[in-house]
Amino acid sequence: MCKTSNGTYTFTEIAEGKVQISAAGEEITSICISSTAAKIIDSYKLNRTGISETISYLLTYCKNKGYTVSRTNSALCGEVFLHNTLYKVGYKRGSTKDCDLDFIADRRWYVNLASILIGLIFF
Repeated sequence: MCKTSNGTYTFTEIAEGKVQISAAGEEITSICISSTAAKIIDSYKLNRTGISETISYLLTYCKNKGYTVSRTNSALCGEVFLHNTLYKVGYKRGSTKDCDLDFIADRRWYVNLASILIGLIFF
């Protein structure tokens, strides 16, 4: 079990590619990581700091594993923020509660564009 603290949040690898995210000793959510993508379970529970720290952790994790991530930190943060905003306004909650992040690019051009713009504005 590998434990890393990124400031406010603590990341604990509980199995290969499965990471628990905690704050103040309480589990908030988890992330499943493969060589090409990651899924943040219940991403809507992360605030802006949580998003930033989670993406920072994810990029470090991928670098250490030798995974290729072509997307920028801000674009990845932007996609999570977009998911969370859509969830909070009630848009397709079944689809927006978890955030699937492709490391190269999202297959939907409009998600890529929105993620880049949101990332530049908020992160």
